[in-house]
Amino acid sequence: MGAVGLHLIEKYGHAELGYWLGKPYRRRGYISEAVGALITAGFEHLPDLARIQAIHKLDNDASGGALLANGLTREATLDDYVIKDGMSQTVVSYRILRREWAAGRTQDADKK
Repeated sequence: MGAVGLHLIEKYGHAELGYWLGKPYRRRGYISEAVGALITAGFEHLPDLARIQAIHKLDNDASGGALLANGLTREATLDDYVIKDGMSQTVVSYRILRREWAAGRTQDADKK
């Protein structure tokens, strides 16, 4: 079906969020839900984690939507950042800081 994961860089206190989903399962909210759960797990269980970041190909608006829906902030466009199938790919970079995540949880609790 797909996968979602965090690659932890302990030395710098951040993690790279990555995911993929098979075509038959896209546009059903699975990635958005999994990303949110993984961000929560990361910040709740890794006390030294200060930042979670992610990238997606420039033309993948759905991926960006899943990141934005989970509180990540678009940071930059990175030209020719990765090589795939022998071609340079431009990506968009996003991040969420622990303090932003915590503030969002406080706001959610206030709404209840």
